[in-house]
Amino acid sequence: MAGIILIPIKPRGPIMDRAAVLKALSGALTDTAAEGLRFIAEYPPAVPESRYKRTGKLKGSWSMKPAERRGDRMTAEVGSNSRTAPYNRKVQGEQQDPFFRRRGWRNTDMLVKLIREQLPRRAQAAINRAIR
Repeated sequence: MAGIILIPIKPRGPIMDRAAVLKALSGALTDTAAEGLRFIAEYPPAVPESRYKRTGKLKGSWSMKPAERRGDRMTAEVGSNSRTAPYNRKVQGEQQDPFFRRRGWRNTDMLVKLIREQLPRRAQAAINRAIR
């Protein structure tokens, strides 16, 4: 009786460089967080007839922490310091006042949506570049 012999093909080197993939993912996550920071810190035009002068404190309260690994997780943060701008939740946060929404102020829900749309594409592109 004739048999079939299977001989595996062994690659010459590792199939993928794990360190390169993690570095690429870290870069993609940091880039996405930076884009989120630019997005949330862009404000609609000031109301011309308003006497209120913008101070820039709210814009300056936004910051980001680049990607970092903790165990098997990788995180990056975009946030607003409420000590710098205690009113941030009413203007751009989860408790956004309808007044600001009507005037086109971006909020944290929009920020989350942007990141959820962009991160998978950036991560996939980073992985593809790293494994070539």
